[in-house]
Amino acid sequence: MSVLPGEKAYMNQAIEQVRANVNHLISDSQRLVAAALAGQLDVRAQEHGHHGDFRQIVAGLNGVMQAFATPIQS
Repeated sequence: MSVLPGEKAYMNQAIEQVRANVNHLISDSQRLVAAALAGQLDVRAQEHGHHGDFRQIVAGLNGVMQAFATPIQS
C-alpha cells in the first residue's frame, strides 16, 4: 500500500502494526507445530510478545499444547 499523506498516515502505521502482529503469530504457530512434530511437547510460544486478541490466540495454542502433552508425558 502506498503511503498516505498527512493525517491519513496513521492508517499506514496501523496496517503495518497489524501485519507485524500477524507475521509474529504465524511464526510462533509454525514453531509450535514444528516442535510438536519433532516430539518436543514442552515448547510453548511466548505470550508476552503478543498483544490483545493475538495474545489470547497464543495463550489458546499454548493451552492446547499443554492439554496434549500432559497425558502423553504421563
